[in-house]
Amino acid sequence: MRHAAAATLLAVIISGFGCRAQPPEVAVTGVRVDEATEQGSRVVFSLALRNPGADPLPIRRTHYTLEVDGRPFTFTDLAVATMPAEGVQTLSFPAAFSVPRERIAGASYRLSGAVVYEPPGELRDLLTDSRVPLPSVSFSDSGRLADVPPASPSPQER
Repeated sequence: MRHAAAATLLAVIISGFGCRAQPPEVAVTGVRVDEATEQGSRVVFSLALRNPGADPLPIRRTHYTLEVDGRPFTFTDLAVATMPAEGVQTLSFPAAFSVPRERIAGASYRLSGAVVYEPPGELRDLLTDSRVPLPSVSFSDSGRLADVPPASPSPQER
């Protein structure tokens, strides 16, 4: 019972503070084929994270799943970056697939994930000590991959 009361009180505190702080915004700014061979392909997606607040927000991790041609790639990146106060931070993340060069162009993709960040202030210390998860902002996108970079010459062709 005591834990339930503490959790309820903590939820009230969080919601009270949360009303004043503006969460960051995230937008998927691109999904592209970075490299493609006969064995597989590397796809990179980029995010723009906008922090409307007056304090910098450290990014702790990014969880994402990028599915290409029905093949999922799931990863957690422990990004070492900070969203600047009243600014934008751009990040790029890779994903590798066993989709050969001839099938990657035009392949459908689905992207989803979340960026976990650390809010400012002493409240964060209280929440961390209480084992409350850090806040996150979600993102998603879908479409078709277009451009495939030119094939690298084989060692025999050089």
